[in-house]
Amino acid sequence: GSEDHFYDHSRPWITHTSTQTSQFYNAIKWRDQYEKPLLFDEMRYEGGVPAGWGRLSAEKMASYFWMAGLSGGYGTHGDTYQNSADDSTEVRWWAKGGYLVGDSPERIRFFRSVMEQAPVTEMTPDIFDNGDPTNLNTNMYLFSKKGEYYLAYIAEAGQNIEIILDGDKKYTKICETRSIQFHNRPSVYCIAINYRTE
Repeated sequence: GSEDHFYDHSRPWITHTSTQTSQFYNAIKWRDQYEKPLLFDEMRYEGGVPAGWGRLSAEKMASYFWMAGLSGGYGTHGDTYQNSADDSTEVRWWAKGGYLVGDSPERIRFFRSVMEQAPVTEMTPDIFDNGDPTNLNTNMYLFSKKGEYYLAYIAEAGQNIEIILDGDKKYTKICETRSIQFHNRPSVYCIAINYRTE
């Protein structure tokens, strides 16, 4: 299984878990099990290698950050594009450092800015699947402080986000991750919100 190669993160001197996986659907289980910050290390890379783990587009790489963050974890980043930091050897950032040459850092900065505005230490994650939690792109990742603040994400376009909004606050913004901007929508009070991803 996915945990066969895990280090024993329950040891008292371990400060965080470092999971080399993109199984965001297990995040809540691992957070509860280890009670430590959860890092998704090598969750995949933006880049140009033939293997699927190293050839994500910038948009897809940023999508992994949304899934990692809204499932209650932290994503790590690198890219696998060849760069000119050292002409005598094949250099890719993920192996040797140097310069990030991909386009995902701007999109990841947008994600970070959204998270920095949110009351993340008071928020809890939920993951809702459409019958198959391993299909990362159709899971709904909900990170919320009930009655106060909601962040919801589905990677795939054409999916419905439906949430019951608690409390008496107004909710007015849709965060469009593909265009990395916010859109104002008519105010929604404590009712169910239904939004179809674009």
